[in-house]
Amino acid sequence: MQTKNILKTTAFALVIGLMAQTSLATNVSAAERSAEFVTGKGKTGAIARTRDGNLRDGLNRSKTVTGPNGESYEVQSTVTYDKETGTYNKTVTGADGKAITYNGTIEDGQKTGTYTTADGKTGTYETGVTKNDDGEVTRSNTWTNEAGETKNRSATYEYEAETGEATRVITNNRGKIRAGSVSKVPSGE
Repeated sequence: MQTKNILKTTAFALVIGLMAQTSLATNVSAAERSAEFVTGKGKTGAIARTRDGNLRDGLNRSKTVTGPNGESYEVQSTVTYDKETGTYNKTVTGADGKAITYNGTIEDGQKTGTYTTADGKTGTYETGVTKNDDGEVTRSNTWTNEAGETKNRSATYEYEAETGEATRVITNNRGKIRAGSVSKVPSGE
């Protein structure tokens, strides 16, 4: 389980480097990207991402992360987005094969809607994303389950293009803070 969490942390931090090149554009061509990385603790690994389709008809994404011990996990998602109405639907299938579906709207960088887990549990969520002039991105999430229990999570990401280093600081529902960094290994090394 710890390896899976390390891989997730590394993958999400590396996403920052790719975020600057990704948008909610309606037309997205097929693309494959891969990179090797080194974590702030000196662990190495690789990430491979593919995407195909478009947001109007269905954008399919796949991410495979391989950790320092050679273990891999894959996450797949399909998302549709209607730019005119601001509605979207997203299904994410985790490494365990279980899926979660999100249905909602996007307005002014804020997502709101409902979710349904693989075992039929439902709830609501709100996600807000802000970006400052220095390129720092903060993502705040709030989930409320069927029982009315609410959980919050905030993550701040920074990416330094010159060095290829991404950092992430997460604050969870209980105020616990986790931080980490990864660096993209330059091609040819």
